[in-house]
Amino acid sequence: MVETGRNLSLKNGQLMVGRADEEEPELYVPIGQLRTLILATPKGSVSLPLLLELTQKNVAVLLCDGKYRPYAQLSPLFGHTDTAGAIMDQTQWQARAKDFVWAHIVTAKLLAQARALKTVGLPVPDLLSEYANSVEAGDASNREGMAARVYFNTMFTRNFVRHAADETNYALNYGYSILLSAMNRIVNSHGYHTALGIHHVSRQNPFNLSCDLMEPFRPFVDRIVYATVGMPLDWERKKALIAVTRQECVYEDRRMNLENAMGSFALDILKTMNDPENKRLFFPEMV
Repeated sequence: MVETGRNLSLKNGQLMVGRADEEEPELYVPIGQLRTLILATPKGSVSLPLLLELTQKNVAVLLCDGKYRPYAQLSPLFGHTDTAGAIMDQTQWQARAKDFVWAHIVTAKLLAQARALKTVGLPVPDLLSEYANSVEAGDASNREGMAARVYFNTMFTRNFVRHAADETNYALNYGYSILLSAMNRIVNSHGYHTALGIHHVSRQNPFNLSCDLMEPFRPFVDRIVYATVGMPLDWERKKALIAVTRQECVYEDRRMNLENAMGSFALDILKTMNDPENKRLFFPEMV
């Protein structure tokens, strides 16, 4: 994450971060250690050779506007040698596989919401647990939507309205955009197209698949927003949200950071979409 005006370039295969002043040393970062580069300020410059190297190494470049809000993402058009084949598979995904997978995703999300409430010391409403245990194929009875009202009113008080114009919603949206950027990189790295979703199918949304796959990880953002409620959405609060992918998570009985868990979860879902007989799916668990 680059938060001050710096000149970024490529030198000896590494990302070189230029000096902010004469007394500071130049900083070198091996590109192989990067997954996402967040340019949190419109100041400074980035060289074209560096951008090309980053995209060739499948490093997502996230651009923020003058208010530190994620605004655009640079990703490679072809992040995998089998991109054409992966997209062809996507267009053939079966409805029954979509229904099965979406029910799993919704259940994972509701379980994560319950866990988020527990970890911040709030009671878990009986209704939320009931909804999590009664998700049907394709979530035909809309347990996700019914649970959302119960969950958000418990987390952020009864007066909270999702998508209202207030600091809490701004913070949620900011954090979700960080998750979406990470999931876009993961989807692209496996050769799939972010626009061709499982449940999200909006013609105006270029990230339908990423929106599907990120759902169980939204409560990780919610927990950060709850911990910082009442604070303005300034740079300090945004930095806490940007760090969401470094939180710890348990997936398939293994402890890992959230972005690794997102990658494992996405890959398992994609395998099932291509082979509906594969039922080897797991729930990410909040630590």
